[in-house]
Amino acid sequence: MEKLQNLQMMRAVAAILVVWAHAIDLVGKRHHDAFQIAWGALENFGAVGVDVFFVISGFIVSLTAERSRSVGQFLVARLVRIWPLYLIATAAVFAVDPGARDLVTLSWSTLLQQVPGKPTGMPTHPLGWSLMFEAVFYLMLAGAMCWRTQRAMPERVLIIGSAAVLVAGLFRFHQPTNIIGNPIIIEFLLGVIIGWVYRQRPELPTWVTTVLFVMGAVLLLSTAMYGFHFVSEAPQTLDASLSWDRVRVWGFPSALLIASAVFRQQSVSPVTRPVVFLGDSSYSIYLFSFIALLLLDHAWEAWAPASPDVAILMATSIAVLFGVICYWLLERPLTAVFRTMTATRLARV
Repeated sequence: MEKLQNLQMMRAVAAILVVWAHAIDLVGKRHHDAFQIAWGALENFGAVGVDVFFVISGFIVSLTAERSRSVGQFLVARLVRIWPLYLIATAAVFAVDPGARDLVTLSWSTLLQQVPGKPTGMPTHPLGWSLMFEAVFYLMLAGAMCWRTQRAMPERVLIIGSAAVLVAGLFRFHQPTNIIGNPIIIEFLLGVIIGWVYRQRPELPTWVTTVLFVMGAVLLLSTAMYGFHFVSEAPQTLDASLSWDRVRVWGFPSALLIASAVFRQQSVSPVTRPVVFLGDSSYSIYLFSFIALLLLDHAWEAWAPASPDVAILMATSIAVLFGVICYWLLERPLTAVFRTMTATRLARV
């Protein structure tokens, strides 16, 4: 599908927010007097970037699924898009972080699964928890593609997703329903709804998109000021104990922001072009920035003299730059190679 420049900029913001949150964690375990830690609820606010990603994914991937020639083509394309890079990043975390060297966890992590019996268990690469839900959403889309009915594709996805959440609730979100039917899936479904409207009307009046943006921004920023309980904690999302709260507090406002970006006139300028590029690099930034922060953690003495707030911003910038480098050196060539390979095989079928 045609690249939506505004959406790429939102991707960039989401990725940087996540990196910033982890940079605060890096500095915060040594200093607690930084403004970015002490003021309001800024310390973990950057985790909202994951919710923004979920809504974006619901929008983009649902449109992609509808335009795919077959279920096989869709699933292979998604696998090629996320899995090889994730495996590389997971192996890097395993090598760099002594605390992550657990072969059982590594084995399940490579399959985007939790270790059985650990509903709050994190994968070897901590940010891989979000990809578990990405994979579930892809399977829901595949199920919708296989469902032969007159219903529109988005309607089918919404029914399947809603049914999964309801059934998981009946099982009190015990494994594996804590992943398969986790309420956080609703954030993807919000993106599907935005895509459904977008098919009918790709652009709305400026005043409408402005209202959507202001509403979403005010709701999210208010949580940065007044708090958001513990919805930022991934383990409490994985076991679904705070997933409903997370959708309410961060999911719906994120959907308002994404809607404002999607339905606004798409344009790019010399000023915004670098931000669009960061959006293109967002997956590599998301995965590999964490590895950069691990390396900075090991070399803390080299930059410890900096003030805590400056150290947070330095760590964020270095980690983002590392992610961009990985985008150029790993993601772009790997994606091109795997797409060529899969396209050739699918053409032979």
